[in-house]
Amino acid sequence: MSFDASYEDGTLYMVTDVNNVEHHMMSKADVVDFAGKELSETLNSILNANDGEEVPTRCNHCEYCRLTKKIELPIHASDIEIY
Repeated sequence: MSFDASYEDGTLYMVTDVNNVEHHMMSKADVVDFAGKELSETLNSILNANDGEEVPTRCNHCEYCRLTKKIELPIHASDIEIY
């Protein structure tokens, strides 16, 4: 799961997509625990992809995605993203 989060006044605000903001009452210790679990899952996914055990999830913004991108259909010049 990909998300952006902020912690204010004892409430963790998580944005999982543009139309969905979740509010959770959590202590700072719970927030740290939650973030640690997310980091652990992400790191395991990266290590598995690096070892060839898992297909990497494409973000289409990082160096790996830019280097391995395959264009399957013709695209208009105005649709090209410049980073």
